[in-house]
Amino acid sequence: MADRHVGFERQGDVGVVVVDSPPLNLWTPELHADLEGALDKAESENVRALVLRAEGRAFTGGVDVQHFQGKTPDEADEIFQALVRVVRGSRTCRCPLLPRFTRSASRGASRWRWAAT
Repeated sequence: MADRHVGFERQGDVGVVVVDSPPLNLWTPELHADLEGALDKAESENVRALVLRAEGRAFTGGVDVQHFQGKTPDEADEIFQALVRVVRGSRTCRCPLLPRFTRSASRGASRWRWAAT
């Protein structure tokens, strides 16, 4: 994926979104933008199902708190709300969203399991 933190690939009628930002797939503005781009690409490809998975030992270790340093409360809230928007936006996916988590990568996965229901 080179400089990307999230990629999209099509396997027949199935789209696969892969989070790959080692070591813990921490949520950053860059990962967020890449995830939104991958979800948009999946929608434009008209896949029949979408698998969401992550490389590494954690789906996500959470938000990289360094991005909150020096932020006002309003700026910090916007970072948080952006995360909420992308998770909620995944609920509007026109095809089934199938989160694929290994036991070792289940940290942070509950939000996506909720979004997929």
